[in-house]
Amino acid sequence: MKKTVIINGQDVEFELIELKAGSVQLRWGQETLSYSLIAQNDDMLVLKDQHDQVVRVRRNSFDQQTLISGGGADALISEKSAAMTKNTAVAGGLNSPMPGKIFKVTASEGDKVTKGQTILILEAMKMEHAIKADKDGILKKIFFKVGEQVQGGVALAEISA
Repeated sequence: MKKTVIINGQDVEFELIELKAGSVQLRWGQETLSYSLIAQNDDMLVLKDQHDQVVRVRRNSFDQQTLISGGGADALISEKSAAMTKNTAVAGGLNSPMPGKIFKVTASEGDKVTKGQTILILEAMKMEHAIKADKDGILKKIFFKVGEQVQGGVALAEISA
């Protein structure tokens, strides 16, 4: 069964080959990956792959996202849904990569911004995510205030050329 998920904001497709009690096998590109369950508690699974690498999987039931940690890297995964398609965004807007809370706003409407400049900071999964200008221009609109909750894939701000 082929599935598409969003990993750190990017669409990724994989094929679920086998899922049974205590193990999972999937194909990602040309590589087949196998994992076996070695421990679990209420909110976390600990898996081991065919090379004895340990991977921790923690599911957040509030926002339906999964944090996977292993091999010195972290990946935030969410299921791809129709509500998260690119056509839901405002043209020229900056989208939330995941559900979270607006932690800090670092620019004001009407400010001249440059590509890569931090516009606001989103707090999600106990991490801060800098939302940066995708182009040079004028910050036309910020759609949320500090402390407000946002869903993944929604426009947070708009920059005009």
